[in-house]
Amino acid sequence: MLDDSGIAGGAAFGGVIRGKVNGPGYAFTEEQLQALVTKWEDLADTFLDGQRDARRIAEAEGPGAEYASGDNAQLVRASGQALWDTLVAREKFCRNEAEKTRAAMGKYANAEDDATADVTTQEGKF
Repeated sequence: MLDDSGIAGGAAFGGVIRGKVNGPGYAFTEEQLQALVTKWEDLADTFLDGQRDARRIAEAEGPGAEYASGDNAQLVRASGQALWDTLVAREKFCRNEAEKTRAAMGKYANAEDDATADVTTQEGKF
């Protein structure tokens, strides 16, 4: 986030960009955006790995035929299903954030191309 000094980003995002940004918001380099995409994808993959384990929990069976084992297994399965549902939602969120970041990278690249074209057309004169 931009503070009063004109510093955007922060240590959590791998660095800062100095200089005033028009309006409130964040400012990232293309490399920083790519690093964010990678982090979102890695986190999504972690949630995907967790889904495999949650599925095993959701398919648990009781150790015996007695009444208590059956009820316990049913509760474990419900818990595993809830965990799996949550992990699926988290993975989807991360993949969506990665896609939004890729879209932002495209907008940055297009803006850079447009600015380069404008400068070239004006022969460096503003």
